[in-house]
Amino acid sequence: MLGLGKPHAQIMQGGEGLISMPTTDMNKKKKRQRGFTLIEMVAVVAILSILSGLGYVIVSGQIESSRQKTDQANCRLILDAAQRYLIDNGPGAVTNIASSSGMNVDTGNDLVRKGYLQTTPASPWGNQQEVYKIYYYGGTVQNGPQSGINGTLTVVSGHTLSSGTPYQLQGSY
Repeated sequence: MLGLGKPHAQIMQGGEGLISMPTTDMNKKKKRQRGFTLIEMVAVVAILSILSGLGYVIVSGQIESSRQKTDQANCRLILDAAQRYLIDNGPGAVTNIASSSGMNVDTGNDLVRKGYLQTTPASPWGNQQEVYKIYYYGGTVQNGPQSGINGTLTVVSGHTLSSGTPYQLQGSY
């Protein structure tokens, strides 16, 4: 008989049969200490929340920065296409692509219709109402395609930046 009312564990030892050994309180404590305490769980959740919050701030700032850079690249693309158009068609053709009150760069504009732009540049913010416009200022046409022409083309983004103004890019013709 094993006696004394304490639980026993039986182990094999060297082929002599079973030897009975009482289990200790330490073994019971080890079995009970398998999970995390509430404080440990709260600390882990707090740390993960802080890290994800910082990650969101960093990523959202980079997304906005990349949208602004795409907007600037679109303006540069439109201005380059407009200048190529005027080289090919003469400065007098400026009214086909721009106006002093601003002309939308869309499928009806000669830059798109005649292949100087493959497609209408889309707003990086995904808003279809935000279209790019081309303005022209100054410039006079005198007999012949190149004589007496000078002026400024301005491409304006349809999106207003946080500063309250849209991105603008100017070039001469």
